[in-house]
Parts: sequence; structure tokens; C-alpha cells
Amino acid sequence: MTTRVGVLLVHGIGEQRRFEHLEAEARQIVSALEATQDTLPKDQRARVTVDVRTSADAGFKAEQQTWLAEDAASVRVDVLYPTGDLTEIHFREVWWADLDEPADPWHRIRFWAWGFSQWALRGFRKSPLSGASQMFLPGNPDQRPRKIKLFDRARLFSVGIGFVLILGTITVLGFVARRLGFKLANPGPDRLALGPEILVKYVGDVKLYQQRKWLRQGALEDRGYPPRVAIRRRVVRALVDMALEKYDRWYVLAHSLGTVAAFNGLMESGHCLPNYLDKKRWVRCQIAGIGGAKSGKPPGGTSKMMPHRPAWLDDDDVIYRGKLFDNLLGFLTYGCPLDKFATLWPAIVPLNKDQAVFRGDFTWINVFDAVDPVAGGLDSFFPDDTISPIVEPGTGKKAATPENLSYKAHWFFALSHIRYTKFVAGNCDCLVSKVANWLLNGGSIPAPESSQGRWLDVSGGGTRRRSVYRYMQWGVVALLMALAIAWWAFPATEFVIDLLGKLPVLSEFVSWLEALLGGLTFRLFSVIFVAALIVVLAGFFRKLRHWSAG
Repeated sequence: MTTRVGVLLVHGIGEQRRFEHLEAEARQIVSALEATQDTLPKDQRARVTVDVRTSADAGFKAEQQTWLAEDAASVRVDVLYPTGDLTEIHFREVWWADLDEPADPWHRIRFWAWGFSQWALRGFRKSPLSGASQMFLPGNPDQRPRKIKLFDRARLFSVGIGFVLILGTITVLGFVARRLGFKLANPGPDRLALGPEILVKYVGDVKLYQQRKWLRQGALEDRGYPPRVAIRRRVVRALVDMALEKYDRWYVLAHSLGTVAAFNGLMESGHCLPNYLDKKRWVRCQIAGIGGAKSGKPPGGTSKMMPHRPAWLDDDDVIYRGKLFDNLLGFLTYGCPLDKFATLWPAIVPLNKDQAVFRGDFTWINVFDAVDPVAGGLDSFFPDDTISPIVEPGTGKKAATPENLSYKAHWFFALSHIRYTKFVAGNCDCLVSKVANWLLNGGSIPAPESSQGRWLDVSGGGTRRRSVYRYMQWGVVALLMALAIAWWAFPATEFVIDLLGKLPVLSEFVSWLEALLGGLTFRLFSVIFVAALIVVLAGFFRKLRHWSAG
């Protein structure tokens, strides 16, 4: 007997090249599968082999072999048991790193202005699109936009000041490192240079997903739309391709910002889903019974849909979400920032009111490390029985309900976000080993009854201690950053003070303030004051843009 299992991987922030995330994650899963078989008696071990779809054709003077991904999975892992039973695990990926905008000077200026002005964000509190009536905001079924609290704005204001100081610090460090000839100070084929470009390239993906329009022309197919529409298009098309493959069961594994894109695809309305497809896929959906006509037009009509309705679709054409996800058995999110989006930009991550479309044994597992500064438990994404049934009687269909699992990915906060699926030889308790077993045998990833090995009770003392540990690490980093800031900012402040002292209008005031606060305190105050002034001005101009846009 042959069992076909599909796996759709969605990468997060970063500069991944095509197939790079797929290869890295598949390698870890294969290693875990092989390690699991090595623990069994020899006569019970399955043989694990990997088949990569490649082509002899490639670009002119290509440096490596071309992988294929158009009409089938790029990587297939075969697990052949002594009984002759075969399990095929097919790996596909959603790759969207190429959609990032080029980091030219204007892009860098916009990025830093965005970081400085987060305290003044209006955010996405509601949506004017016609499909909004089919959705509800996370943690907020009554659809009333939640206001950002003053305390949250104060925290964002302090983050803005940190952005200013970090920008100055890494700029100076990069300049000095280049002068001293350090290798890390210069860009290479597989690395960014030490400097502001690092944050622009990585944190800039978050800005890309929430910004309202492309800064440049953007994708041809999604001209005029926010960049996230182009990313969602790739997710939706990949979900449809997985369903059309008619796997016995399939899974979505998403990391970091990729969890937001994957969640959007899973929650998109049935009326809007066809808008992301090309005509060829739509015809295949009709033939397979996944898509077709539904009585009545979508609520609010089709004029305000995003993306717009293609000319070859009728107004009542839909993707039947219950059939699309008929064999979807699991959704794994790790390093997931969805709850942060729910606070800052809730209308970007709404839940679908048509909740009960997933099979009864479907599980949504959210793995987070309390040390990870990006991830967290999902407390705002639970279904609501006042909107529609959570379990549809007689169908076995249910809503997606996240199950939070606390995990020790890495002790260092800067690495914890990227080490969730790292395979550790001899440790069958690591996440990737449990994922490998999940893919191979179905079922779920069971939550630990108590803190065990690398797994912790979500609300227990172990998770709370790791949260404290994260803040302690941030404190050490803040101290080191403060020393680096003092190294360049105090001399710069001294120069500015001398310059202001030459102005008759300000000289007496500067001398009085310096005498009042003392030399060191005055310089520290001056640095923070200048950074705060930049943040205030950035927020003010952001508010002006909001008001001018209505």
C-alpha cells in the first residue's frame, strides 16, 4: 500500500533563494526520520530515500542544477517498510523572498522613518473591502476596532528611540570595521555587510507585509495592491495545488512572517479565493469539484474585492473551502508573530466567519520559545460559536483552533527564532523529530503533561522563567549597546554642544543646563533628547500622511 503525504513549507523573513528553505527544512526532517529508524530492530527498519526533481536544462552558464517545481513536488522522500508498504512525503514551498523591494536609498529612508514612527501608527483597525463582512477581527468578534493603549504607544515610542540609536551605532561600527579591514564589514555573495542594511533587509519584510502600497512598481499581476497581496497569491495558489494533488493527507508548515501569509491563505473567503488563481488552475478546480458556482453574489459585491475579480470569473464563482481543505490534516506555526499582528494590524489577520471547514482530525499547532523575541502564544485566534458553528453537525468538520506548545529552541534570543527545526542527533525529543513522526504516521504532536526535556508547560514556571531570561539577555545587550552608543554619541554630543555654545541665544541656556545636570548626565540627556526629537518628528509626519489620506 502506498500513502501519499504532502508538505507545504512557507518561509519567513530573510533573503532565502529559491528552494533554499525547502532544502534546509527537508534535510532536518529526513535526518529525524533516519534517526528514528535507527532506534528500531534491524528487521523493522524502513528504508528512507530522497528523490529531487531536477532538469538537465538550466540558464546559460548556470552555476548549479535546476530544480523543478511546476507540476509536481520538488522533493519526494520515500519511506519503504519491510512489509512493502510505502509512504511518500512530497515537499513543496511557497517562495516569496524575491518580492521584497530593492534596498535603494529611498527605500532605506522609508524603512527607518517607519521604524521611528511606530508609536503614531493608525494600524489596520477595519477594512473597507467587500469581503470584510465575511471576516471577524482576532480576539474581537463584535468587529469594533480595538484602540492601541497609551502604554503600548509608550513602548513603541521607546522602540523608536532605540531604532535611532541603533542606526547611529551600527553605522559607526560598520564604518570603523571597513577602515580596519574586517571581512564582515564588506558584503559577500552569501552575506550582508555589517551596517544598517542588515535591519533593512530582514525587519523590512515586516514593513513590506503591512504597507499599503508598493514604493516602486511592484508585481505586474498585483499592480496597485499592497505587497502582501502578491505574497498571498503565491500562498493561495500553492494551497490549491496541494488540494489538486489529492494527497491522502497534507500539512502546512510555516515559520516566522510566513505564518501570517499562510494564515491569510487558510482564512481567505471562498468568494475571494478564485481571484488569486490563473484560469488554468480555476478550470482544474472546477473539474475536481473544488470550485464552482454558488447561489448569490458575494456580500458587498465584487467591485471592492482585493485582488479584483478576473474577467473570466462569474460573480457567483467560489472556491469551496470545505473541499479545498478536505485532506488538510495539520497546520504548524513556529516562531509565529500572529498575536503581535493582532495588536498592531488586526485587519490584516482576520478570521473567517465560515469556521467549520477543516476535517475533524485537523490540528493547528503553534510552537513558540519564550526566549524568541518574535514568537508568542496565540491567544487571539480562537473560533467563536456566536458567529457560526465551531463544529458543523453531521459533517465532521470543525474550526481551526490553535494549540500552543512551549519549546526550548535555543538559549540565546538571537538564535532561538531560527533553531526550531534544528535536528539534534540522539535527541528524539526535539521538535523536528516530532514533526517527522507527525508526517509519517498522522495523528498530532501531543502536548507534554508537564515540563519534559525541551518541552514546557505553556503556563508553567519554566515558560515564565524563559521569558525572564529573555529580558535579562535584552538587558545585557542594552548595556553593551549603551557602551557602544556612548563611544560615538558622547563625542558627537560634545561637538554639538560646542557648536551651540557659539550661538549667543543658546550659549547661556546650554551652560545652565549642563551645570544643573552635570557633565555626564547632560550628555546622556542630550543623546536621548535628540533621538526622541527625531521619533516625535517622524510620528508627526506620519500623522500628517494619515490626515491627508483621510
